[in-house]
Amino acid sequence: MYRKFVNARSPLRLLEKGLHGGLGCGNLGVVLAGHGVGKSSFLVCVALDDLLRGNHVLHVSLSHGVPHVRELKVLARELAAEIWLSVACAEDRVPSIPPSLERVGDAVSVVLALEPAQGAVALRALRDHESRDVSALHVSLDPRTLLLIRS
Repeated sequence: MYRKFVNARSPLRLLEKGLHGGLGCGNLGVVLAGHGVGKSSFLVCVALDDLLRGNHVLHVSLSHGVPHVRELKVLARELAAEIWLSVACAEDRVPSIPPSLERVGDAVSVVLALEPAQGAVALRALRDHESRDVSALHVSLDPRTLLLIRS
């Protein structure tokens, strides 16, 4: 009962709503942010949410470049899994999708930017599947607790 209660009120439900249903099985998502902004903390929150929903989670650290993304897309489809990747940016603000990531085209379904904001780390969608409407996500990362919060 407690697991269902916590899961139903998870800020990730807002993220999924803002992303027209979330990442979805067979898709790749990328989290962009400067060094130390909170990419790993965000991915831990996503993993914990999946565990609370009874899903399996595998964390893999890659040092490969963007060309390997297409291979991961095939793996995501074969396993019917969601795969999130993190990409470090040189700056804290992410104005747009970096050219290196644009080269993979539609292999990446969702791109999120994490940016320092007043008292939190804001999440902003740069790509949301095929939708041109990248509206506000209403989810932030609390830098004190490293947990996702409603914003």
